[in-house]
Amino acid sequence: MGRFQPFHLGHLHMVKSLVREFDEVVLILGSSQASHTSKNPFSLEERTRMIRESLQAEAVEAVRIVPMRDVGDHAAWLSELRILAPAFGAVATHDGVTRHIFKEAGYRVLNRPLLDREVLSGTEVRKRIRAGQDWEQLVPGAVRSIIRELDAVERIRALDDQ
Repeated sequence: MGRFQPFHLGHLHMVKSLVREFDEVVLILGSSQASHTSKNPFSLEERTRMIRESLQAEAVEAVRIVPMRDVGDHAAWLSELRILAPAFGAVATHDGVTRHIFKEAGYRVLNRPLLDREVLSGTEVRKRIRAGQDWEQLVPGAVRSIIRELDAVERIRALDDQ
């Protein structure tokens, strides 16, 4: 689960490793209501497209995307997730609060190493875009194309000014 702002090579690596281990992987696309902000520049539709096209280019199947809005209450959020997502027994996340919520609820929380976390993060991608630095090597080709098509480099820079 994550915000995928944007979907980057670290995300792709994790999804590919989970697909090798599980019959189906459900990506929880968090903060689905958020877009056009400095922290969340991409809309739900744009993020979904980035993920789908990236996975398709890598021939990664058995992945379902479930959007989740922020609820503001952890118990209500987990309850809503249980309604929206298919049944699941394990969760992969590196967010400390999310890990705690799922452990407390009795779920198996996977501890998978992140690929080059210092560089492969949505925060780093957005930071490099704002600074005019090389960001393209951090994201799959499909994401590069979508960001260019949306003129999202300009969007991200403009959102930083607000």
